[in-house]
Amino acid sequence: MRRISVFVLLSLLAGCAPQEKSDNRVKVYPVEGKLLVLGRPAGDAALAFRAADKDRAGGHCPVGITRADGTFRLTTYSQDDGAPEGEYVITLYWPHDPQFATGVACECSEVTTHDRLFGRYADPATSQLRATVRPERNEIALHATVGGTGWNLPRLKGTNDKKGRDPDRDGDRPSPRR
Repeated sequence: MRRISVFVLLSLLAGCAPQEKSDNRVKVYPVEGKLLVLGRPAGDAALAFRAADKDRAGGHCPVGITRADGTFRLTTYSQDDGAPEGEYVITLYWPHDPQFATGVACECSEVTTHDRLFGRYADPATSQLRATVRPERNEIALHATVGGTGWNLPRLKGTNDKKGRDPDRDGDRPSPRR
């Protein structure tokens, strides 16, 4: 049930709806990958691959949900079947609490209110995440950073790492030794 609700949320977030007509089916190729945010696996994130050339992808919008280790598989027609060949802009929603993954737990007017990435990748017009699906088995690595203050990233157990540190924003230079 949860996967279906998130699929619907993803479709809305990406601005594309699932297509049901079997005569409109385009050949799909297996796609699996991993989402890392600041180098850490991002679990329970919703991904939507929006075709740069909608005609080539048959108007379809492949989607996926990341597992705890950040891995995902894309779905176009049936679970984990893959995506049509082509170039994609990727939208991403990573809720800070799984109860907000479906949008049911909150009556917020803006879905990205509960996004750990502050909506940085929610709009296909501004998302910097891109991928190419080739007519073969595909493995895609996605690397995202935090947009805002980063206060809502999970703390890593057993480290003294600052949570929410964004190397794009904060610089990746070590502090000078005195």
